Amino acid sequence: MLIAEGHDAVGADSGQEGIDAFSTALSTALPFDVVMTDLTMQGVDGKQVARSVKKLSPSTPTILMTGWDVGTSGDATAYRDIDHVLGKPTRLAELRQVMRQCGMVRGGGSG
Repeated sequence: MLIAEGHDAVGADSGQEGIDAFSTALSTALPFDVVMTDLTMQGVDGKQVARSVKKLSPSTPTILMTGWDVGTSGDATAYRDIDHVLGKPTRLAELRQVMRQCGMVRGGGSG
């Protein structure tokens, strides 16, 4: 959906691979504008990805995608590094809205 909407996207096969790609991109002329991650992944989960992103670049928006209801977690600090949550399956209108809230307009951005 992101590519169809005119955004560039970099995929990662794991949370750690995503963190590594983000870190590498920070040292280039094309750092990521936003990071989107799944909640449930083996090893490094989406909360850990967001935590790492915010440590490296506090202003980078993080979007968590999940099929779980994260509003009932009970742990207020568990999602403090998440700027937006998208339920799965994500509808295009919801994705567009969150991307606009992150300052991403259609046809722009590097990540």
